[in-house]
Amino acid sequence: MIVLKNISKSFGKKRIIFDLNLHIEKGEIVAIIGESGVGKTTLLNIMAMIDKPDSGDYFLNGKKVDFHDTNKNAKIRNHKIGYIFQDFRLIEEMSVLDNISVPMMIAGEKNIEKRRKELVKLFGISSFYETKIKKLSGGQKQRVAIARALSMNPDLIFADEPTGALDKKRGMEIMEYMKEMRDVGKTIVVVTHDADVAAFCDRVIYM
Repeated sequence: MIVLKNISKSFGKKRIIFDLNLHIEKGEIVAIIGESGVGKTTLLNIMAMIDKPDSGDYFLNGKKVDFHDTNKNAKIRNHKIGYIFQDFRLIEEMSVLDNISVPMMIAGEKNIEKRRKELVKLFGISSFYETKIKKLSGGQKQRVAIARALSMNPDLIFADEPTGALDKKRGMEIMEYMKEMRDVGKTIVVVTHDADVAAFCDRVIYM
């Protein structure tokens, strides 16, 4: 599913990633853990084609990624990739329901109403789905961000601290759902500091 060969990335004079090689199979849940500043989120962003490496090659589903083809990569992100951001990146002035709908609207999906109702029920946000994001707690925003990332039923899911704002019970429920998605062939890469989250994963990569 994912093959990285000799990937390097620097910001200014600071080298974040150097000659990294990584292979992730289809249908795996992989945890990436390590101290702050070692490049976990940078690596996730490269795999999601949000950021590009300074050197090295990235193969997705056997095809080499051209980081200069921004239009093609944007379509892949919209249709095939779900990204759960650590800082949520929700639209504060829009409602929960409208935030969940954004990826589907961009893709021109026809069954938006049915899908977003499923997600509202699945992630326990029925009681505040009409509320604007700016009025929500951190844990509520986390659940909305996860629902939005999964709205297009993506094949590949990148999650940056997906349970960081959730209580233990809700966090474990989210990871159980991730395992269910893995069991139907989804590939999931999780950046986490939580040992309990890492324990849910098939493989742990230390940076």
